[in-house]
Amino acid sequence: MKRSRSRSKEAIEFAQSKRRTSNEFSTDVWQWIRNRQIQGLKFRREYPIPPYTVDFGCV
Repeated sequence: MKRSRSRSKEAIEFAQSKRRTSNEFSTDVWQWIRNRQIQGLKFRREYPIPPYTVDFGCV
């Protein structure tokens, strides 16, 4: 069952802009954790969890 979280359009746009302008460290970490490379866990990058936007989140 999928949970629905209320994310505002502004929060989503902010997260998208952060993904486009990430620093070198964030890019390196993302290359390491993406595509379920860590014990099959799925991560999201710059993910809005109201009232915050987290750099990386395991979902």
